[in-house]
Amino acid sequence: MIQRQAIDIESAEKSLIGSAINKPRLIPKLGSMVRPQHFAGPQLGQFWAVVSDFSLAEKPMDVVTLLEPAKRIWGDNAAGILGELITFVPHADHADYYAKLVVDGFRIRNYERIAIGLKSRTEDLSESPSSIEAWLQDQLDDQLGTRARNRLQPIPPALNCSTTWSRIAVGRQYKLGSTRLTVKFAGSHLASW
Repeated sequence: MIQRQAIDIESAEKSLIGSAINKPRLIPKLGSMVRPQHFAGPQLGQFWAVVSDFSLAEKPMDVVTLLEPAKRIWGDNAAGILGELITFVPHADHADYYAKLVVDGFRIRNYERIAIGLKSRTEDLSESPSSIEAWLQDQLDDQLGTRARNRLQPIPPALNCSTTWSRIAVGRQYKLGSTRLTVKFAGSHLASW
């Protein structure tokens, strides 16, 4: 599943860049949605920055003008990769959708990193629940930006929550955006992850 998702995200990234090159008028709108750090592949992110810079400077975008910056990113493979990006556009009118996929992929990768770190922190039985909560909030602030909807918020215990995480805070429930988390401690052992 993760491997399939990675392929879909890469295709969306290439489609987004190809759409932007083929229809530069889309770049201001797309640039407000997608940043270079949203790309899974750092080289595609670097090239997105180049395309955005060309748009801001009102430079024409084609194989000739983009080849030199592409060479700085991909070296000898630049011409082939640039050709692929320009032709890798299923439909440029779907650029908004490609942008959404790129941003969603970025968010998923960040949540995966947070989950791995959270699992590691919960395995350390000496760490207090409040310390883990503070670490989790810092991760959300750092990786996703400080937004009120990403704040951990206590929710009433009467609500039935489907996702169970162990050892964050014994018996507490939290809301993260629209996701509700029930936090439980299974006796002297961690609940299965």
